Amino acid sequence: MRLIGASALALGFLACFPVGAARADLFLTLEPSSAVVDVGDVIVVDVLLSQDGTGPQVDALNPLFSAGVRVSFGDPAGILGVDLGSIAYLLDWVADADFDGPSAITIGLTSLTGFDDLSTPLLLARLTFTGLAAGTTVVSVADLDPQSPDFATLNGDVLDPANVATARITVRPADVAVPEPSSLAMGLLAVAAASAVARRGRPVVVAG
Repeated sequence: MRLIGASALALGFLACFPVGAARADLFLTLEPSSAVVDVGDVIVVDVLLSQDGTGPQVDALNPLFSAGVRVSFGDPAGILGVDLGSIAYLLDWVADADFDGPSAITIGLTSLTGFDDLSTPLLLARLTFTGLAAGTTVVSVADLDPQSPDFATLNGDVLDPANVATARITVRPADVAVPEPSSLAMGLLAVAAASAVARRGRPVVVAG
């Protein structure tokens, strides 16, 4: 389910936080980190948030109220496509998503109740890409804006992730045939049989 439109209250909440340096307390990942699909097929990529156990923690006394990421998938351009309507969020998120050029999406997220459990990775967004053309591209996700607080907690901690997470996606031409396991086994058997016949026909040389 996709919820559109950040509330004025949420925007005012973020404006109260000073701009600070990015921290390593929270970090982003993409799952899967690599995949191969055919032209016309779809691949679902999850944007996940975790914390490493150092510095201020997101917990029951310090829930996370906001997040913001930029997802890029244009190196090279034209390999993958995505529809904003296909992006899924947790039901608690109020989200604004928009294209930043033809191959990047910005996603601003606000939790009205706060997330207080990062013992397992938190799903920020789920994107469904479509393979448009054969090639390999790297999908990347990073903090939305290094110059503004994006990941803010109830206690005023700004925990913007400092890392850039990547996923390598390869799109194959639709007519590339992958051998069936049985066909591959029969082919290997034929090669082995031909090798045995060749060895059987060789003269035997006895050292004198």
